[in-house]
Amino acid sequence: MKPLYHATLKEYKRGERVTLENEVAPFTRELDDNKKEVYWEFERLRPAKAKSRKRGFFACSELPFCSFDFAVANKVDPLPSRRFYVVEMPSPSAVPIVLVNIAYRASEDQRTKVITEYWSPTEEWQFLEYIDDEMTIIHEIAPSSSDMVRGAKWLYQLDYDKARILFLANKKNM
Repeated sequence: MKPLYHATLKEYKRGERVTLENEVAPFTRELDDNKKEVYWEFERLRPAKAKSRKRGFFACSELPFCSFDFAVANKVDPLPSRRFYVVEMPSPSAVPIVLVNIAYRASEDQRTKVITEYWSPTEEWQFLEYIDDEMTIIHEIAPSSSDMVRGAKWLYQLDYDKARILFLANKKNM
C-alpha cells in the first residue's frame, strides 16, 4: 500500500485503525442548498466500487496537497493546531479534487459530465484526493512549509484551469 497523508483536528495513535464504525462521518459541514444538491448528485452518480464522499476519510498523495486541501475545505490556515498523519488506506478511490469545486459552479447540463469525470477520470489530473472508509495511522508528521503549500496551490490551479476550459468555457464569470 502506498502511504498517504491525512489532515485532521483529531489526535490518533500510531498503528490505530480508524473506521467509520468508530467515527462520525467526517463530511458534516453545513452546505447551502445548491451545494447539497450537487453533493447528493456525486453520491447518485458514484460507481458501485467507488468509495463514498459522504462516508469516507480523505487523504492526499503529497503532504503539501493535504495541507492546501485541508485549508481550502475548512477555510482555515492549515498549519497552526492541525494534525497531519501518514496513513495507509486499503482500497481508496483516487479522484481529482478540483472537480468538486467545478461541479458547484457548472450548469446543470455540464454537472453530470464533471461528476462522471470525477469518478472515472479520462484526463490527467495533478491533484488527487483519496477516499476510503478506513485508514491505519502510520505516524504523525510535521506540516508542510508555507512554500510547499504554495506549490500545491499552483498545481491545484493548473487542474482548475484545465477543468474550467473543459466544463465552464461557456459560463460567464468563470
